[in-house]
Amino acid sequence: MQRTPNITFQKNFSYIFIKEPFNILEHQEYTPKQNIISGQSSKEIGSFPYNIAQYIWAHQGKYNEEDFLFLGELLSGSYIFFKAKCGKNGFCDEPFMEYWITNEPSTIIMEVMSDKEYEIYRKETS
Repeated sequence: MQRTPNITFQKNFSYIFIKEPFNILEHQEYTPKQNIISGQSSKEIGSFPYNIAQYIWAHQGKYNEEDFLFLGELLSGSYIFFKAKCGKNGFCDEPFMEYWITNEPSTIIMEVMSDKEYEIYRKETS
């Protein structure tokens, strides 16, 4: 599948789409797994989600079926791709969260997103 690194910042973003996993992080109930992008240095998540500067895209997942996805810019100028999933009873049931941080959002789109995630991103941002 041919990918294009289209980035469009959302002006009127509602973080309701990803609110539930963010609430878990805000209350320090979970530490997400950090993933290193090839050729990138390790970068910390910082005070995420409080350090979000701009929202690019978020996808509301479904319990026990589909990942919750978020792409945004942090106050540091880095970009984050955040994934969260849970069991059938929500984030109190088998939560798993992970993230990637890079200086270029196109790296996330071109190298990190799975084909399925890219298709969702493309459909929801076109």
